[in-house]
Amino acid sequence: MRYDLTLTIISLLAAASGQAQTIVAEYTFSSNSFASSDADTNSTASDITFPGISGETAGVSLQPGIDGSVGQLAPAYVFYMGNINDQGDDDVAGDTDAAEFSVTPSSSLDFTSFSFDFQKNSGGADIEIDLFWSVDSYATAIDSYTISDTGSWGSFSTDLSSLANQATTTTFRLQFFTTGGSPGNELYLDNVELQAVPEPSAFALLAGCLGLTWIMVRRR
Repeated sequence: MRYDLTLTIISLLAAASGQAQTIVAEYTFSSNSFASSDADTNSTASDITFPGISGETAGVSLQPGIDGSVGQLAPAYVFYMGNINDQGDDDVAGDTDAAEFSVTPSSSLDFTSFSFDFQKNSGGADIEIDLFWSVDSYATAIDSYTISDTGSWGSFSTDLSSLANQATTTTFRLQFFTTGGSPGNELYLDNVELQAVPEPSAFALLAGCLGLTWIMVRRR
């Protein structure tokens, strides 16, 4: 009996571990749309929008994949941003090259990771992408990544485990700017993904069920 119980507990814990992390925002652009394709029912992700862009709106579009992005071959759509002109400036308030989305949870979320695939057109200066969030009014970059000419698709991922217990709408903003040299660079993004773990109460409920099962078996 105890052996069977042990196997049951291990199975339940394994199931819980498999469900611990879920995609709460996912932008593959495969339907030629800026909408999230995530299936999470405990949160709502907005469309990707472009704050502060005025004269550069024409530089933002969805285009068929160029040579196929990572894990996704053409003609899947990718997010294209052209005419990136902000040079060496990570002051979000004064920049215009940015893309953002929001996640509204039904209960608190612990964010775990953020990732995307990228390709930069050859020529021009490197492009830096800074990740900000609304919790600190976009004051400090969570992480940043510099993209050089590679001629192929690459991937970026950052750990968000320090961004825990978010119970209200949270906006994540990608800020684009060139690191020097000639502006006007072009960038492709795909498979933009934000992951989080379920509310802690779900794990508390599982622990309670396991504890109750143990007590019942002990009494037998």
